[in-house]
Amino acid sequence: MERDIRKLELNLSFDENYGILNRSGLLNFARKQPRGIKRHVIFIDIDNLHALNQQNGYEAMNNRLRAMFSIETRQSDCFIGKFFSGDEILCVTGTKKQDAEAVLEKLKRAATKNELSFTYALGTWNTSENLEREASKLAEKVLKIKSDHRKDVIKAS
Repeated sequence: MERDIRKLELNLSFDENYGILNRSGLLNFARKQPRGIKRHVIFIDIDNLHALNQQNGYEAMNNRLRAMFSIETRQSDCFIGKFFSGDEILCVTGTKKQDAEAVLEKLKRAATKNELSFTYALGTWNTSENLEREASKLAEKVLKIKSDHRKDVIKAS
């Protein structure tokens, strides 16, 4: 019975379309972390996902995203999940910044290979604190990066 409960919990925590955790699964993972550990997090906003879904279809884009997120992280403590909406992803990596940077580089290569791009912000999360709060701070940074870039593009035209 306990095994059945764990299987059900895993199914409820997983987004099959992208092959990653859903928000509930990611937050459940966060709650189970030992307290007082500094982990690195990467907030990712997939560029133009809604337009790409309209252009290529949801199934084709889900396949691309699933391929992108199937990277080998070589870390059992790296978790990737949807956070706010379908185009906003949070990666929780290990305690070393170089591990987070390695995951980020793999994600960049995988995105390019799958004809995707993303805007990101890298931060740290103390497991004694609220993961949602840190994700919101990183989301604001990403929004500012995108906003500043749009201003530059408008000025250039």
